[in-house]
Amino acid sequence: MKGNLFLFLLLILLVGCTPKAYTDNLAAGKEEIEKQNYSEAIEAFKIANSNRETSEIQLLLTQTNYVEESITAFNEGNFEASIHTAKKIINEESNIETIQALKNRAESLINESEKAIKQREYFQTSLVRGKTLLEKQNFDEAFKVFEELSTNKDISEKEYYIGLRNEITKLMNDTFNKKKLFIEEQERKQLEEERKKREAEEKRKQEEALKKKEAEEQAKMAAAEEAKKPLTPEQAIDLVKKYLDLRDRPNLFVEYDHDNPNGDYVIHVYEVVIDDPETGEGHTATWGWYGVNPVNKLVYDNMNY
Repeated sequence: MKGNLFLFLLLILLVGCTPKAYTDNLAAGKEEIEKQNYSEAIEAFKIANSNRETSEIQLLLTQTNYVEESITAFNEGNFEASIHTAKKIINEESNIETIQALKNRAESLINESEKAIKQREYFQTSLVRGKTLLEKQNFDEAFKVFEELSTNKDISEKEYYIGLRNEITKLMNDTFNKKKLFIEEQERKQLEEERKKREAEEKRKQEEALKKKEAEEQAKMAAAEEAKKPLTPEQAIDLVKKYLDLRDRPNLFVEYDHDNPNGDYVIHVYEVVIDDPETGEGHTATWGWYGVNPVNKLVYDNMNY
């Protein structure tokens, strides 16, 4: 009887040390890790740990939590934190096969995070370039940069880029509106410049017209003053030539001779007639004597006056 009781107690002790719930959940957790279902694996390991606390289950639970934390950080766009946590898994020295699977996932997360950091740096560099172009009022080039960013698959689909998506959308709207305002302002300036040119041209024409009018009036005044001046003998000669319409008569001479008693100039008009072409001798033939009043410029036949 005592021997049977001892065997029963030993059986209970052995069953308590390796409960089925522990082994089943340990196996289930490892299987979920192979499927990369880390949340499910953590739940299975927790159940196993609640049934039996072993160094293996503690290690698996800790390392699986690290993977889960690293994935969460990555999905939130905190790539540096993802790398930091993943390295905790890589640095773990263990020959457990499942731990190696977690290390492989950690290495993958590090690579993905490093690529994502470079990609994010590229996005930020492009964003700065677009903003610089916008500040320089290169609206079309700036809009092209923002548009290319907005159509990037990662930016448009990844949840952790929602802040960047919103910023890009705002910048595209700002670029469109600023370009519109810039064009309107340029058009306004152009119209203003054209208005100023028209006013300047009109003012110039008015000033030219005024100067022309003043010049004409001064010319009239000068002519009137000139008309008041008595003629010189030379001017009287020109007046007689005009009066007689003496053109193309090389042998005809018009000369001042004297003043008559009225004070008028007496102009002698005569022709030289060659009598002997060989000697050049000849005589003069008077056409007439003309008087010219130096004041009123009247031309008259002095012989019949």
